[in-house]
Order: sequence, then structure tokens, then C-alpha cells
Amino acid sequence: MVGIAQDGVDAIPAVFDQFPRDFDAAVIVVLDPGIGDAMRVLALVRQSARMRVVHAVESLPLETGSIFALPTPQATRVQRLQLRIGPSASNWLDDLLASVSIEFNWRAVGVLLGQRFEGREALKILETSGGRVLFPSVRTPAGTCPHRELGRRVVALVERLRNRERLGVRAVKPSVP
Repeated sequence: MVGIAQDGVDAIPAVFDQFPRDFDAAVIVVLDPGIGDAMRVLALVRQSARMRVVHAVESLPLETGSIFALPTPQATRVQRLQLRIGPSASNWLDDLLASVSIEFNWRAVGVLLGQRFEGREALKILETSGGRVLFPSVRTPAGTCPHRELGRRVVALVERLRNRERLGVRAVKPSVP
């Protein structure tokens, strides 16, 4: 899942260009409600991505190699590898992240583009289920684009998670005494 805030729009080309056409993951793009022109932002995602970009609609199956765009805050959840979309709700992002955590648990990856994303705290829901949340690094080598590096980190992480899954390894959360 990629959350995009207004101050993260400039990072879109650098991040989405790193995802290969045959990316072994489905990507859900969520726009911050404070984002200006949502359709312009999604057009930039479409121009930058090598993957197929589709508008998220009810009962759409989540397929690898595809980006599913949610242009407006909607009551969306993932259930049995399909998108379920209902009427708008105030806690829409929490509901979406909770359903992604339940469906994918340790295989869930959240990426945040922009510091002012409304759901920044909600992303912790993914971490509680063993998933990962990635942010652009403030410490990148000179001459390296932090957003391009973030895209590479996402691709590498998804590949590591897929290899773990193929080997039958399951993440176990440590018990707290």
C-alpha cells in the first residue's frame, strides 16, 4: 500500500518507476484527503508506473502486477483478495489498513510519500500484524535520490517476503512477558 500526501507528489515518478511491470505484488494507492487534484495525481502515477493502473471498484480482485487507485477516501477493505467498497466513513483508513493486515499479515508493506499524510499513525496497524512500513530515508548517499532508493527498497523487501513464503517460513511475533 502506498499513501501519498500533497508534499509527496513529487516523489511519485522516482518511486513508481522502480516497480517492475511483473511486480510480484498488488499495490493499493491511497491519497491523503488533503491532496489537491486527485485525478492529476493519479494520472502522474499512471504515467510513472510500468505496472497496470486501475481504478479501484467493488469486488475487483487484487492481482499481482497491478496498482489499484483509490482517488477519494472511501470505506474500502480487502476481503478474500478482493476490494470491498462501501459508503464513506470517518475511519476509512483504519478500516482499510486493518483489513490489509488481516488478509496479508506479515506480508503487508506500507509506503508513505510525504510527511503530512493524515494516516501516518494508522500505518502502525500494519506493523502490529508483523507487516513493514517504509519511509524515504533521510540518510542516502550523495547523488542518490531518496525516493528512487525507497522504490528499490520496496521491490527488494517484497522479493524477500516472497522468498520467505516460498520456503514456508512464517513470521512469529515475539511474546511480551
